[in-house]
Amino acid sequence: DLAVFQGVNTTTEVIAKYIFDRMADHLRASPGVTVGEDGVQAMKVTLIESPNAWAAYEGTLGAA
Repeated sequence: DLAVFQGVNTTTEVIAKYIFDRMADHLRASPGVTVGEDGVQAMKVTLIESPNAWAAYEGTLGAA
C-alpha cells in the first residue's frame, strides 16, 4: 500500500492519473528528453482490467 493512496478511493481512473503524473515527472527529469513545445507534448495512460472495463487519463505536458 502506498501512502499517497491512504483514504483515497483507488479507482482505475485515479491510478491511471497517478501513473501519468509519475511518468511525466520522470520524463521532465530525464537528461536528453525534451518536454513541451519542442519535444514530448502529450501522453495517454490506459489501464485495462478486462475487455469491458478500462480507464484512461491523458493530458498535455508542459515544461516543469
